[in-house]
Amino acid sequence: MVEHHVANVRVVSSNLITRLRIPDSYTSRTTILEEKQAPNNEPEQTPPQDEENTSPKGSAQERIPSDNQPLAVPSSSLSVTKEEKAVIEEFKNASVKVQVEKKPHCVVHLTVNAYPPILKAAYETAYKSVRKEVTVPGFRKGKAPKEFVEKNYSGSIQNRFPTEAANLAFSQAMSLIGIPLLDNKAKIQFSSKEFSPENAVFTFGYETEPNVPEVDPANYTNEESPPNKLTEKELEEGIRQILFFHAKWDTILDRPVQEGDFVIIDLKTLDEPSEVVFSDTRFEVSDDHMAKWMKNLLIGKKTGEEIEGYSEPDESEKPTSDETPSPKKHVLVTLKKIEQAEVPPLDEAFAKTVGAQNVDELKKATRKQLQARLDAKFFKEQQQKVNLFLLEKYPFDLPISLIEAEKNHRKQQLLQNREFASKLQAASSEEKKQFEQELFSESEASIRLFYLSRSIVQRNNFPISDEEVEEEAQLTLATFGPVNVDTNKIPQELYALALSKVLLTKAQQFILSGGKTEKSPPAMP
Repeated sequence: MVEHHVANVRVVSSNLITRLRIPDSYTSRTTILEEKQAPNNEPEQTPPQDEENTSPKGSAQERIPSDNQPLAVPSSSLSVTKEEKAVIEEFKNASVKVQVEKKPHCVVHLTVNAYPPILKAAYETAYKSVRKEVTVPGFRKGKAPKEFVEKNYSGSIQNRFPTEAANLAFSQAMSLIGIPLLDNKAKIQFSSKEFSPENAVFTFGYETEPNVPEVDPANYTNEESPPNKLTEKELEEGIRQILFFHAKWDTILDRPVQEGDFVIIDLKTLDEPSEVVFSDTRFEVSDDHMAKWMKNLLIGKKTGEEIEGYSEPDESEKPTSDETPSPKKHVLVTLKKIEQAEVPPLDEAFAKTVGAQNVDELKKATRKQLQARLDAKFFKEQQQKVNLFLLEKYPFDLPISLIEAEKNHRKQQLLQNREFASKLQAASSEEKKQFEQELFSESEASIRLFYLSRSIVQRNNFPISDEEVEEEAQLTLATFGPVNVDTNKIPQELYALALSKVLLTKAQQFILSGGKTEKSPPAMP
């Protein structure tokens, strides 16, 4: 059995608690700036760059907003971030002094004083990088005398010197403070405040992993009753639906709709924006199986008619005094077909056609299947309540880049639906703004749930095996039809999504079990 080391699982952009990946191992020398330009083979005398412009074009300084260009955050987003008095921690060794300021949204700002040991090493690195590209008659490439290179290529050396110093200073600072980058592709904000061969001051800014609070399952109270037991009436309805599935259908052309008929209809709203609710859907015209307002509209109507009316809840669905009533909706019902059903008798012959030996066995199998559906519905509701508990009781700061990446991924998935894309394009600026804010909030919640569930699984040492993840991946594929993919060929994105689902499910089970810490939490139906 292969188990995943949960502490190494990271977030990347995707849907619901996002895809995951295991990042490349963090290297000791983080390259902050892009690769340097090779020097010309002609001697040059270029003075050092100005202190405030030591970053070449395309460097980290340009890729990441500076302090006066903060990352944009929708006003309805992160509720836990508050402006507080800055707390600055200081670390130092013989090479660097580092001042650390933790800012909102998991941003870390470093002010690094680089001392002579760093600067000497950086100069030597800059010199060697220039020397290896210099060709001088009488010497192999890269073997020119140091005095010659320093005299004739001082400009190139001085151009590279601050960059190498920044890289070494950052690497030293990261080793000293122990606050890692969010991932190995994290952007780094960089600027040089002072620079000389004896002393240099750099500032860096980057996103780090969030500080996830420890979840106490004792804080979760579940006052719900156990799952409902299937009633005899529900069983009878289940059997009835099986019979109707195997019924013969006769189309009625010579009369209008009457009680007991079946109709195939389209329904759309007429209030702006107009929306198709459903198409080509069959309903039984009876009090038990059709809303009263719809039944009143259809009785007496003929095939092909379009009927305008207003939808409203039935008496049994009307809100209590402390609930807000649902508004009536102006709708258009298109009557496409009137049918009558010839239902087979419920006998042993029919039972055998659906795989049972007799009627009692058919009822027993149907009861088991319907009860399983009730149980699944119950536990899904329980899981959703656990999610709400986690989101409300355990707020914490998140990196904006993760939320934006998740939001953009979700948006691109939605836009693949042409109908949705057209509606969004036609929406007002206010509607588009609301859509963006809602999508941001959903993305924030999904990432928060990922970190909380990962923390729960990690703290309690719950194992996650390849077999569990592969089974979840196959279940996800099954929602698109009967597909059986070789476990060695499961797409990486699908595998990562399955892993995130397994993480969340184990965390939910742990909370619903009252915090039992067996190595494997109790399974849900």
